Formats: sequence, C-alpha cells, structure tokens
Amino acid sequence: GVTESAWEWRGYEVYYQAAGNARGKPALLVHGFGAGTISWRNNIAHLAERGFRVYALDLLGFGQSDKPLDVEYQLELWRDQLVDFIDYISHARSSSSPSSSQDDWLLCGNSVGSLVALMTAEALATKKEVDAGARGVVMFNCAGGLTSFRYSELAPPLAALLWVVKRVLFNDVIGSVFFDKFRTKSNIRSVLSQVYSNPDAVDDALVDALYNPSEHPNACAVFLRVLNAPAGPTPRTVIDALDARVPLLAVWGEQDPWTPLRTGIHRGELFPEWGVELHVIEDAGHCPQDDRPHRANAIMSAWLDRMGITPHEQQ
Repeated sequence: GVTESAWEWRGYEVYYQAAGNARGKPALLVHGFGAGTISWRNNIAHLAERGFRVYALDLLGFGQSDKPLDVEYQLELWRDQLVDFIDYISHARSSSSPSSSQDDWLLCGNSVGSLVALMTAEALATKKEVDAGARGVVMFNCAGGLTSFRYSELAPPLAALLWVVKRVLFNDVIGSVFFDKFRTKSNIRSVLSQVYSNPDAVDDALVDALYNPSEHPNACAVFLRVLNAPAGPTPRTVIDALDARVPLLAVWGEQDPWTPLRTGIHRGELFPEWGVELHVIEDAGHCPQDDRPHRANAIMSAWLDRMGITPHEQQ
C-alpha cells in the first residue's frame, strides 16, 4: 500500500507518499502547477509492482505541503527541494542497508514537474556532495517554463501586453478576486474537462484534491507569486546541459491545449531533435499519465525495459 509522511525541509513541512519494495531502486514522481500527488494515483502502484520504491511529493506551495510566503517561488526552489529530498531518502536508505551502492533515481514529471525533474537530474549529475544520481527522466507533457511565455520569446508589442496583463490581473487585489472566483469546484471541473480527454478521469477525488489546498489562507498569495515568477530555463537548455548522460523519454497527450504537441516554441514534436524519445497518446490531454494511465504506463514500462532501467541492482 501507499504510506503518507511529512518531511521537514528548511523549516517547512513537505507531504509525500511512498510505496513498493523498500529495497527496490527509487523513483520520484513530480506533479505540475496547482496539482499534487493525486496526479500519480494511477502510476504509483504500477511502478511499485515492477519493484521500484516509489515516492511522490507535493512541491512547496502546493497540495498538502506548506505554503510559506517568505520564499521565492521559482523552478530553482523546487529543484533544490527535490535534490534535498533525494539526499534525505538516499541517506536513510544507506543507513538501513549500508552495503548498497549509490542510489540512482528514476525521475518522472508532469508539465512543470517535468521541467523540475529535468533540472534535478542535471543537478544530481553535477553535485558531488549528493550521493545519488539520475537513471532516467520520464516527462509527461513537459512545460516550456514555469510561466506561459518569456518576454524574450515575444515580439515587443506582445511582450508589453503581457507585462500589462500580469500587472493588472495578477496583482494582489484583482488577482485575489480572480482566484476566489476561479477556485470553485465547478470551475475546477470545467478546466479539467478542457485539458483531460477522458471524462471518467475527471472524478470527484481529482476535483477535491485540487480544491482542498485552495482553502489554505496563503493559497491565493502563492498562486499569484507563481504566476508572476520567472519562467526559468527552457527544456532544451537543460537537455543540452545533461549532454546525453541520462536517458530521456517524453510522453505527450496530443489533445493538450496548454503544452501543445505541434504548436509553440517548446512544442512536443521538437523533443526528438533534442535527443529525447517521444511517444504520443492521441486521445489524452495535459496529464496523460492520469488521463490514459494504462497506455502511459505501458509506454513507460517498455522504455524502462529497453533502457535497462530496472528496480534492482544490475548484476
């Protein structure tokens, strides 16, 4: 079964789940903007049954994790959170089994979580003080950045318009009104229905899991800070920095209106040009691992087998 725990990081409480063989190789699952561990409800057991020790956490500011207002919300914050979590778990695992070799982690992400997972893999490849590495990264509809656009990627008139929109809509006054109106269960269900292809996947459990954190007194302020945060590095920048040291898989729901397969600067169809294996699920949206989990799990499993990424020590 799945266990629920809390980890203290920098004085804040981080919620996480764990499942599977305690001696299996570790896998870490990272949700996207505004989501949480619910994103992986149909994948945790699958990876655990394959023999992995599976962890899924809520990024700081989201889900059941703390929502402090004295931090700078950006991709680098969550990258550091993941690196430190991996270090924490790897130390605990080595203490209970001193003869085991360095932990090499499978990292899986959705949307913004995919980009954070990529950044974490790159950090593990360069941080000598962390006794862990990345064995592979699986990206489900990888976001092009934390925010939708970078000013540098827009023509000057559009960049100016974006600046005005952010200042008008995403300030503390109007943004709070917008947030309160948006966060109703009916609106959350409506938005999910636009980005999920399978209507059965948009159930009460999913809606409740996204609605409940919005009742936290700091939820609105965190939401606005994230929307106003820098976009961070592009996927290609991080992929180039990894320099083929870690196997990469991209799985794309073709019906995704937010991180499209065929339009935009960071569209999914470009990932093979950057050295990433790409698989498309035609009737899935922004969260293919939850929208069409059986197909997503099958694609992931076949890739893990081809890459030789097993949940056990290689002999």
